[in-house]
Amino acid sequence: MTLLLPFIATGAIIFVPKYHAAEIEQLIFYFQAINLIFDGDVGAVLGWDGFNNLLALFSLNIDGLAFHCPIALEGISKQLFRFLLPFMILLAFLSYYTVLKVFPCLKRHLPEYMAIQNIDVLFARSFTIIFSFVFMPLVEAALVLINCDRVEGVNVLYFVPNVQCYSSEHVGSAVFAGIILITLLFVYPFGLLIVLTYLWRLNRISTDNDAHFKNNPKDQVYEAFYMPYRPKFFYMESVVIWERAVIVLIFTFLNHMKDGVAAIAYLTIFGTFCFTRAYIQPYKKLLQVYLNRELSIGFLVLLAIRQYVKYEPEAQNVAPLIVLIMFLPVVNHGLRWIRQGYLERHHIDTSNTRGQMLSEFHSKYSSANDVSYAPVHTNGISRGASVSLSIGKGIRQSMMNAPTVPTVMKSADLALLAT
Repeated sequence: MTLLLPFIATGAIIFVPKYHAAEIEQLIFYFQAINLIFDGDVGAVLGWDGFNNLLALFSLNIDGLAFHCPIALEGISKQLFRFLLPFMILLAFLSYYTVLKVFPCLKRHLPEYMAIQNIDVLFARSFTIIFSFVFMPLVEAALVLINCDRVEGVNVLYFVPNVQCYSSEHVGSAVFAGIILITLLFVYPFGLLIVLTYLWRLNRISTDNDAHFKNNPKDQVYEAFYMPYRPKFFYMESVVIWERAVIVLIFTFLNHMKDGVAAIAYLTIFGTFCFTRAYIQPYKKLLQVYLNRELSIGFLVLLAIRQYVKYEPEAQNVAPLIVLIMFLPVVNHGLRWIRQGYLERHHIDTSNTRGQMLSEFHSKYSSANDVSYAPVHTNGISRGASVSLSIGKGIRQSMMNAPTVPTVMKSADLALLAT
Protein backbone atom coordinates (compact mmCIF):
# COMPACT_ATOMS: atom_id res chain seq x y z
CA MET A 1 0.00 0.00 0.00
CA THR A 2 2.87 2.37 0.80
CA LEU A 3 4.27 1.92 -2.71
CA LEU A 4 0.86 2.62 -4.30
CA LEU A 5 0.44 5.80 -2.28
CA PRO A 6 2.53 8.03 -4.62
CA PHE A 7 0.40 7.16 -7.66
CA ILE A 8 -2.86 7.64 -5.74
CA ALA A 9 -1.74 10.95 -4.22
CA THR A 10 -0.39 12.26 -7.53
CA GLY A 11 -3.60 11.38 -9.35
CA ALA A 12 -5.67 13.16 -6.72
CA ILE A 13 -3.46 16.28 -6.94
CA ILE A 14 -3.81 16.44 -10.73
CA PHE A 15 -7.61 16.60 -10.31
CA VAL A 16 -7.39 19.67 -8.02
CA PRO A 17 -8.86 22.72 -9.83
CA LYS A 18 -6.20 25.36 -10.45
CA TYR A 19 -7.99 28.01 -8.38
CA HIS A 20 -7.66 25.80 -5.27
CA ALA A 21 -4.04 24.81 -5.87
CA ALA A 22 -2.52 27.52 -3.65
CA GLU A 23 -4.77 26.55 -0.73
CA ILE A 24 -3.72 22.89 -1.02
CA GLU A 25 -0.06 23.97 -1.07
CA GLN A 26 -0.53 26.01 2.11
CA LEU A 27 -2.25 23.16 3.95
CA ILE A 28 0.44 20.64 2.93
CA PHE A 29 3.12 23.03 4.17
CA TYR A 30 1.19 23.54 7.42
CA PHE A 31 1.14 19.86 8.38
CA GLN A 32 4.72 19.30 7.25
CA ALA A 33 5.87 22.16 9.50
CA ILE A 34 3.85 20.74 12.42
CA ASN A 35 5.67 17.45 11.97
CA LEU A 36 8.98 19.33 12.27
CA ILE A 37 7.80 21.25 15.34
CA PHE A 38 6.96 18.06 17.20
CA ASP A 39 10.00 16.22 15.82
CA GLY A 40 7.85 13.59 14.12
CA ASP A 41 6.36 12.39 17.43
CA VAL A 42 3.24 14.41 18.10
CA GLY A 43 1.59 11.15 19.20
CA ALA A 44 3.75 11.11 22.32
CA VAL A 45 2.33 14.49 23.34
CA LEU A 46 -1.27 13.63 22.44
CA GLY A 47 -1.14 10.08 23.76
CA TRP A 48 -2.24 8.60 20.44
CA ASP A 49 0.22 7.40 17.79
CA GLY A 50 -2.36 7.76 15.03
CA PHE A 51 -1.41 11.42 14.65
CA ASN A 52 2.15 10.34 13.83
CA ASN A 53 0.81 8.40 10.85
CA LEU A 54 -1.20 11.41 9.66
CA LEU A 55 1.79 13.75 9.77
CA ALA A 56 4.03 11.05 8.28
CA LEU A 57 1.65 10.97 5.32
CA PHE A 58 2.02 14.71 4.71
CA SER A 59 5.78 14.63 5.33
CA LEU A 60 6.31 11.54 3.14
CA ASN A 61 8.11 9.82 5.99
CA ILE A 62 8.16 6.23 4.82
CA ASP A 63 9.30 5.03 8.27
CA GLY A 64 6.04 6.27 9.72
CA LEU A 65 3.95 4.69 6.96
CA ALA A 66 5.62 1.30 6.47
CA PHE A 67 4.42 -0.76 9.43
CA HIS A 68 6.00 -4.04 8.30
CA CYS A 69 9.08 -3.35 6.19
CA PRO A 70 10.49 -6.62 4.80
CA ILE A 71 13.96 -5.09 4.36
CA ALA A 72 16.03 -4.36 7.46
CA LEU A 73 17.73 -1.03 6.83
CA GLU A 74 20.07 0.92 9.04
CA GLY A 75 22.72 3.60 8.83
CA ILE A 76 23.09 5.54 5.60
CA SER A 77 20.97 3.05 3.65
CA LYS A 78 18.01 3.86 5.89
CA GLN A 79 18.53 7.60 5.38
CA LEU A 80 18.68 7.13 1.60
CA PHE A 81 15.42 5.22 1.82
CA ARG A 82 13.70 8.48 2.78
CA PHE A 83 14.06 9.68 -0.81
CA LEU A 84 11.88 6.84 -2.11
CA LEU A 85 8.40 8.34 -1.67
CA PRO A 86 9.24 11.85 -3.01
CA PHE A 87 10.98 10.38 -6.05
CA MET A 88 8.09 8.00 -6.69
CA ILE A 89 5.63 10.90 -6.61
CA LEU A 90 7.74 12.76 -9.18
CA LEU A 91 7.89 9.57 -11.27
CA ALA A 92 4.11 9.14 -11.07
CA PHE A 93 3.60 12.77 -12.14
CA LEU A 94 5.94 12.31 -15.11
CA SER A 95 4.16 9.06 -16.04
CA TYR A 96 0.70 10.66 -16.05
CA TYR A 97 1.98 13.59 -18.11
CA THR A 98 3.68 11.29 -20.64
CA VAL A 99 0.60 9.10 -21.06
CA LEU A 100 -1.71 12.07 -21.73
CA LYS A 101 0.86 13.68 -24.01
CA VAL A 102 1.30 10.52 -26.10
CA PHE A 103 -2.41 9.60 -26.06
CA PRO A 104 -4.31 12.93 -26.10
CA CYS A 105 -7.55 11.08 -26.87
CA LEU A 106 -7.66 10.08 -23.20
CA LYS A 107 -8.50 13.68 -22.28
CA ARG A 108 -12.13 13.13 -23.16
CA HIS A 109 -12.45 10.80 -20.18
CA LEU A 110 -11.38 13.57 -17.79
CA PRO A 111 -13.80 16.03 -16.14
CA GLU A 112 -14.84 18.90 -18.40
CA TYR A 113 -12.80 21.56 -16.56
CA MET A 114 -9.68 19.45 -17.22
CA ALA A 115 -10.51 18.24 -20.73
CA ILE A 116 -10.81 21.77 -22.13
CA GLN A 117 -7.33 22.75 -20.90
CA ASN A 118 -4.05 22.40 -22.70
CA ILE A 119 -2.08 19.42 -21.31
CA ASP A 120 0.96 21.56 -20.54
CA VAL A 121 -1.15 24.17 -18.77
CA LEU A 122 -3.01 21.53 -16.76
CA PHE A 123 0.17 19.84 -15.54
CA ALA A 124 2.04 23.10 -14.90
CA ARG A 125 -0.37 24.01 -12.11
CA SER A 126 -0.34 20.46 -10.79
CA PHE A 127 3.45 20.58 -10.74
CA THR A 128 3.45 23.48 -8.29
CA ILE A 129 1.43 21.37 -5.82
CA ILE A 130 3.61 18.30 -6.43
CA PHE A 131 6.76 20.32 -5.91
CA SER A 132 5.38 21.85 -2.72
CA PHE A 133 4.53 18.33 -1.53
CA VAL A 134 8.00 16.84 -2.09
CA PHE A 135 10.19 19.89 -1.46
CA MET A 136 10.48 19.87 2.33
CA PRO A 137 10.82 16.04 2.62
CA LEU A 138 13.59 16.08 0.01
CA VAL A 139 15.45 18.95 1.67
CA GLU A 140 15.13 17.34 5.08
CA ALA A 141 16.38 13.97 3.79
CA ALA A 142 19.33 15.64 2.06
CA LEU A 143 20.28 17.70 5.12
CA VAL A 144 20.29 14.58 7.28
CA LEU A 145 23.03 13.15 5.06
CA ILE A 146 25.35 16.14 5.60
CA ASN A 147 24.41 17.05 9.17
CA CYS A 148 27.62 16.38 11.09
CA ASP A 149 28.39 16.72 14.79
CA ARG A 150 31.70 16.64 16.62
CA VAL A 151 31.90 13.81 19.17
CA GLU A 152 35.15 13.24 21.07
CA GLY A 153 37.14 15.11 18.48
CA VAL A 154 35.66 13.23 15.51
CA ASN A 155 33.07 14.54 13.05
CA VAL A 156 30.27 12.00 12.69
CA LEU A 157 26.82 12.09 11.16
CA TYR A 158 24.37 13.39 13.73
CA PHE A 159 21.68 10.82 12.85
CA VAL A 160 24.15 8.00 12.10
CA PRO A 161 26.85 8.49 14.74
CA ASN A 162 28.76 5.35 13.79
CA VAL A 163 29.65 6.87 10.38
CA GLN A 164 32.48 9.38 10.16
CA CYS A 165 31.71 12.44 8.05
CA TYR A 166 33.09 12.44 4.51
CA SER A 167 34.71 9.04 4.90
CA SER A 168 34.64 6.57 2.02
CA GLU A 169 31.36 5.26 3.43
CA HIS A 170 29.80 8.70 3.53
CA VAL A 171 31.22 10.68 0.61
CA GLY A 172 28.93 9.17 -2.07
CA SER A 173 25.73 9.98 -0.19
CA ALA A 174 27.08 13.44 0.70
CA VAL A 175 27.65 14.24 -2.99
CA PHE A 176 24.13 13.00 -3.81
CA ALA A 177 22.67 15.18 -1.05
CA GLY A 178 24.66 18.17 -2.29
CA ILE A 179 23.25 17.77 -5.80
CA ILE A 180 19.70 17.60 -4.42
CA LEU A 181 20.20 20.73 -2.28
CA ILE A 182 21.83 22.77 -5.05
CA THR A 183 18.99 21.89 -7.42
CA LEU A 184 16.19 22.60 -4.94
CA LEU A 185 17.61 25.66 -3.18
CA PHE A 186 19.46 27.45 -5.99
CA VAL A 187 18.93 26.17 -9.54
CA TYR A 188 15.13 25.88 -9.51
CA PRO A 189 14.13 28.98 -7.48
CA PHE A 190 16.73 31.27 -9.10
CA GLY A 191 15.82 29.99 -12.56
CA LEU A 192 12.13 30.56 -11.85
CA LEU A 193 12.84 34.07 -10.53
CA ILE A 194 14.82 34.98 -13.65
CA VAL A 195 12.07 33.73 -15.97
CA LEU A 196 9.30 35.56 -14.10
CA THR A 197 11.32 38.78 -13.95
CA TYR A 198 11.91 38.53 -17.69
CA LEU A 199 8.16 38.11 -18.28
CA TRP A 200 7.45 41.06 -16.01
CA ARG A 201 9.74 43.31 -18.03
CA LEU A 202 7.99 42.21 -21.23
CA ASN A 203 4.59 42.94 -19.68
CA ARG A 204 3.60 39.28 -19.97
CA ILE A 205 2.56 38.84 -16.35
CA SER A 206 -1.21 38.67 -16.58
CA THR A 207 -3.64 40.43 -14.26
CA ASP A 208 -7.37 40.01 -13.72
CA ASN A 209 -8.25 42.53 -16.41
CA ASP A 210 -6.03 41.63 -19.34
CA ALA A 211 -6.41 38.62 -21.56
CA HIS A 212 -3.46 38.86 -23.93
CA PHE A 213 -2.13 35.51 -22.68
CA LYS A 214 -5.35 33.56 -23.25
CA ASN A 215 -4.37 32.34 -26.69
CA ASN A 216 -0.75 31.66 -25.81
CA PRO A 217 -0.29 28.27 -24.08
CA LYS A 218 3.30 29.09 -23.13
CA ASP A 219 2.23 32.17 -21.17
CA GLN A 220 -0.53 30.13 -19.55
CA VAL A 221 2.12 27.64 -18.41
CA TYR A 222 4.11 30.45 -16.82
CA GLU A 223 0.92 31.80 -15.24
CA ALA A 224 0.76 28.72 -13.02
CA PHE A 225 3.78 29.97 -11.05
CA TYR A 226 2.39 33.40 -10.15
CA MET A 227 -1.41 33.04 -10.47
CA PRO A 228 -2.18 32.90 -6.69
CA TYR A 229 -0.36 36.17 -6.02
CA ARG A 230 -1.09 39.80 -6.67
CA PRO A 231 0.70 41.10 -9.79
CA LYS A 232 3.36 43.04 -7.88
CA PHE A 233 4.23 39.84 -5.96
CA PHE A 234 4.85 37.81 -9.11
CA TYR A 235 8.17 36.59 -7.64
CA MET A 236 6.63 35.07 -4.49
CA GLU A 237 6.89 31.44 -5.62
CA SER A 238 10.68 31.61 -5.29
CA VAL A 239 10.40 33.41 -1.94
CA VAL A 240 8.05 30.72 -0.61
CA ILE A 241 10.56 28.03 -1.61
CA TRP A 242 13.37 29.74 0.32
CA GLU A 243 11.05 30.37 3.26
CA ARG A 244 10.31 26.67 3.60
CA ALA A 245 13.96 25.81 3.16
CA VAL A 246 14.86 28.07 6.11
CA ILE A 247 12.30 26.30 8.30
CA VAL A 248 13.79 22.89 7.49
CA LEU A 249 17.30 24.23 8.08
CA ILE A 250 16.57 25.60 11.54
CA PHE A 251 14.92 22.40 12.71
CA THR A 252 17.76 20.30 11.30
CA PHE A 253 20.76 22.24 12.58
CA LEU A 254 19.51 23.92 15.76
CA ASN A 255 19.23 20.53 17.43
CA HIS A 256 22.99 20.79 18.04
CA MET A 257 22.48 23.77 20.32
CA LYS A 258 21.58 23.75 23.98
CA ASP A 259 17.89 23.42 24.70
CA GLY A 260 17.42 26.94 26.05
CA VAL A 261 19.30 28.58 23.18
CA ALA A 262 17.47 26.46 20.61
CA ALA A 263 14.08 27.39 22.11
CA ILE A 264 14.84 31.12 21.90
CA ALA A 265 16.08 30.71 18.33
CA TYR A 266 12.99 28.76 17.33
CA LEU A 267 10.61 31.35 18.78
CA THR A 268 12.55 34.29 17.31
CA ILE A 269 12.70 32.87 13.81
CA PHE A 270 9.12 31.65 13.82
CA GLY A 271 7.93 34.93 15.34
CA THR A 272 9.54 36.85 12.48
CA PHE A 273 8.17 34.38 9.97
CA CYS A 274 4.62 34.65 11.37
CA PHE A 275 4.79 38.46 11.52
CA THR A 276 5.66 38.69 7.84
CA ARG A 277 2.93 36.19 6.94
CA ALA A 278 0.32 38.10 8.95
CA TYR A 279 1.12 41.61 7.69
CA ILE A 280 2.52 41.06 4.20
CA GLN A 281 -0.21 39.44 2.14
CA PRO A 282 0.83 38.54 -1.41
CA TYR A 283 -2.27 36.48 -2.20
CA LYS A 284 -5.08 37.66 -4.45
CA LYS A 285 -8.03 35.87 -2.94
CA LEU A 286 -9.45 36.69 0.46
CA LEU A 287 -9.77 32.98 1.30
CA GLN A 288 -6.02 32.52 0.90
CA VAL A 289 -5.28 35.67 2.91
CA TYR A 290 -7.28 34.43 5.88
CA LEU A 291 -5.76 30.96 5.62
CA ASN A 292 -2.25 32.40 5.46
CA ARG A 293 -2.78 34.41 8.64
CA GLU A 294 -4.36 31.57 10.58
CA LEU A 295 -1.61 29.14 9.64
CA SER A 296 1.09 31.55 10.80
CA ILE A 297 -0.64 32.02 14.16
CA GLY A 298 -1.07 28.25 14.44
CA PHE A 299 2.66 27.71 13.89
CA LEU A 300 3.60 30.09 16.67
CA VAL A 301 1.07 28.74 19.18
CA LEU A 302 2.00 25.10 18.51
CA LEU A 303 5.70 25.88 18.83
CA ALA A 304 5.10 27.59 22.18
CA ILE A 305 3.06 24.61 23.40
CA ARG A 306 5.79 22.22 22.26
CA GLN A 307 8.45 24.13 24.19
CA TYR A 308 6.21 24.19 27.27
CA VAL A 309 5.64 20.42 27.17
CA LYS A 310 9.30 19.73 26.52
CA TYR A 311 10.76 21.81 29.35
CA GLU A 312 8.01 21.72 31.97
CA PRO A 313 8.46 18.56 34.11
CA GLU A 314 4.83 18.54 35.27
CA ALA A 315 3.08 19.96 32.25
CA GLN A 316 -0.70 20.12 32.14
CA ASN A 317 -2.61 18.04 29.62
CA VAL A 318 -2.52 20.14 26.46
CA ALA A 319 -3.69 17.47 24.03
CA PRO A 320 -7.16 19.05 23.43
CA LEU A 321 -5.55 22.45 22.81
CA ILE A 322 -3.06 21.00 20.32
CA VAL A 323 -5.82 19.25 18.37
CA LEU A 324 -7.91 22.44 18.38
CA ILE A 325 -5.07 24.65 17.12
CA MET A 326 -3.97 22.02 14.60
CA PHE A 327 -7.34 21.69 12.85
CA LEU A 328 -8.94 25.09 13.52
CA PRO A 329 -7.46 26.75 10.36
CA VAL A 330 -8.60 23.80 8.25
CA VAL A 331 -12.16 23.91 9.62
CA ASN A 332 -12.37 27.70 9.31
CA HIS A 333 -11.15 27.54 5.73
CA GLY A 334 -13.70 24.85 4.88
CA LEU A 335 -16.55 26.92 6.33
CA ARG A 336 -15.43 30.06 4.47
CA TRP A 337 -15.10 28.08 1.24
CA ILE A 338 -18.66 26.69 1.59
CA ARG A 339 -20.02 30.16 2.37
CA GLN A 340 -18.27 31.73 -0.61
CA GLY A 341 -19.56 28.98 -2.91
CA TYR A 342 -23.12 29.59 -1.72
CA LEU A 343 -22.84 33.37 -2.18
CA GLU A 344 -21.34 33.03 -5.65
CA ARG A 345 -24.07 30.61 -6.75
CA HIS A 346 -26.79 32.88 -5.29
CA HIS A 347 -25.26 35.86 -7.10
CA ILE A 348 -25.19 33.94 -10.39
CA ASP A 349 -28.84 32.86 -10.00
CA THR A 350 -29.92 36.44 -9.22
CA SER A 351 -27.95 37.83 -12.14
CA ASN A 352 -29.45 35.28 -14.53
CA THR A 353 -33.00 36.13 -13.42
CA ARG A 354 -32.45 39.86 -13.80
CA GLY A 355 -30.70 39.36 -17.14
CA GLN A 356 -33.58 37.25 -18.43
CA MET A 357 -36.15 39.93 -17.48
CA LEU A 358 -34.13 42.66 -19.16
CA SER A 359 -33.65 40.51 -22.25
CA GLU A 360 -37.40 39.91 -22.55
CA PHE A 361 -38.11 43.61 -22.16
CA HIS A 362 -35.45 44.51 -24.70
CA SER A 363 -36.73 42.03 -27.26
CA LYS A 364 -40.31 43.21 -26.81
CA TYR A 365 -39.35 46.85 -27.09
CA SER A 366 -37.25 46.14 -30.16
CA SER A 367 -40.07 44.29 -31.90
CA ALA A 368 -42.26 47.36 -31.59
CA ASN A 369 -39.65 49.42 -33.41
CA ASP A 370 -39.47 47.21 -36.48
CA VAL A 371 -39.44 49.61 -39.41
CA SER A 372 -41.51 48.85 -42.49
CA TYR A 373 -40.50 50.48 -45.73
CA ALA A 374 -42.84 51.17 -48.60
CA PRO A 375 -42.16 53.03 -51.81
CA VAL A 376 -44.04 56.33 -52.01
CA HIS A 377 -44.88 57.61 -55.45
CA THR A 378 -45.55 61.25 -56.09
CA ASN A 379 -46.56 62.13 -59.59
CA GLY A 380 -45.36 58.73 -60.71
CA ILE A 381 -41.83 59.25 -59.33
CA SER A 382 -40.60 57.03 -56.51
CA ARG A 383 -39.15 58.98 -53.60
CA GLY A 384 -37.57 55.90 -51.94
CA ALA A 385 -38.47 54.15 -48.75
CA SER A 386 -40.35 56.09 -46.11
CA VAL A 387 -41.11 55.08 -42.60
CA SER A 388 -44.62 53.82 -42.14
CA LEU A 389 -46.89 55.81 -39.85
CA SER A 390 -47.67 52.61 -38.01
CA ILE A 391 -44.32 52.94 -36.20
CA GLY A 392 -45.52 55.48 -33.69
CA LYS A 393 -48.61 53.48 -33.08
CA GLY A 394 -46.60 50.32 -32.44
CA ILE A 395 -44.28 52.11 -30.04
CA ARG A 396 -47.18 53.51 -28.01
CA GLN A 397 -48.82 50.08 -27.83
CA SER A 398 -45.52 48.46 -26.77
CA MET A 399 -44.87 51.01 -24.04
CA MET A 400 -48.37 50.45 -22.63
CA ASN A 401 -47.80 46.67 -22.46
CA ALA A 402 -44.17 46.81 -21.26
CA PRO A 403 -43.33 45.97 -17.63
CA THR A 404 -42.72 48.85 -15.29
CA VAL A 405 -39.06 49.90 -15.21
CA PRO A 406 -37.66 50.68 -11.77
CA THR A 407 -36.84 54.30 -11.16
CA VAL A 408 -33.30 53.55 -9.96
CA MET A 409 -31.38 51.32 -12.31
CA LYS A 410 -27.78 50.29 -12.56
CA SER A 411 -25.68 51.83 -15.32
CA ALA A 412 -25.22 48.41 -16.91
CA ASP A 413 -29.02 47.98 -17.15
CA LEU A 414 -29.43 51.43 -18.68
CA ALA A 415 -26.79 50.66 -21.24
CA LEU A 416 -28.59 47.43 -22.09
CA LEU A 417 -31.89 49.25 -22.60
CA ALA A 418 -30.18 51.94 -24.63
CA THR A 419 -29.05 49.36 -27.13
